Amino acid sequence: MRAIIVASPTLDRVRLPNGVVRLQAGGPALYAGFALRSLGYEVCALGTYGRLVSPTLKLESSLGIRRICCEGRGEGYVFAHYYDPGSPARRSTIESVSGPLTADDLYSALKECDPDLVIISPVYSEVPPELLGSSALRGRRVSVDVQGFSRSLGDGWWERLSPEHVSLVHLSNDDAGESVAESLARKFPNVLYTVGPGGALIYVGGKVTAVPSPQGNELLEDRTGAGDVMLALVSHRFLMQGLPLDEAYLRSQEDFLEIMRRLSKAKVLGQS
Repeated sequence: MRAIIVASPTLDRVRLPNGVVRLQAGGPALYAGFALRSLGYEVCALGTYGRLVSPTLKLESSLGIRRICCEGRGEGYVFAHYYDPGSPARRSTIESVSGPLTADDLYSALKECDPDLVIISPVYSEVPPELLGSSALRGRRVSVDVQGFSRSLGDGWWERLSPEHVSLVHLSNDDAGESVAESLARKFPNVLYTVGPGGALIYVGGKVTAVPSPQGNELLEDRTGAGDVMLALVSHRFLMQGLPLDEAYLRSQEDFLEIMRRLSKAKVLGQS
């Protein structure tokens, strides 16, 4: 099995609830790629990046994630994430960015990687929304995390997203409220809205089902990347194995916490 993750690598400064600040490798390709590698996938990554994220690129490579494009379009994405005591939500600010991908970048990467599964998960503005309607995605199994669109496109951002080739959409409560998930569900056939330790709301054909969080999720000190890991696991079980979406989410809980624990050690570059 082969997968491609369309997302830029990041360097993350994370302040934990206890006040400790960590410098971490990050980005959906690292988190989702790690999860998919654990399921036996060959993983490619497509996204713009620059010199500031070189530690993340080295870690991706060491984990078997093959980044095929695109260097030199900006300094690289650097984020600061804040987890406050008593609050389930995360606050984030962006400190450095990279430039956008083009339709030719996407076409070339899909031709080179020839993936069975496509996960599009911009961290900010590296994926122009019109790329979701690219003919290069026709006939492929495509899931999308809309976090970058929600951060970069402004009010009503979901109206700019094409549902033509997208089978599954993920949104976290870190990035938007439940009303936005409902708006997405009126446009896309399958929506997974995760709320951290609160579980998830699953929208299929306009109908919503509440499902519980993985047992022990509330004990995770750093939930950075949790949505990326869960989307990768659910995409595999829903789009590749054909399980119903709610069952795919529940079955994915078997792997989720173990992958998050393993990543919590691998991604840390320094601490103060």
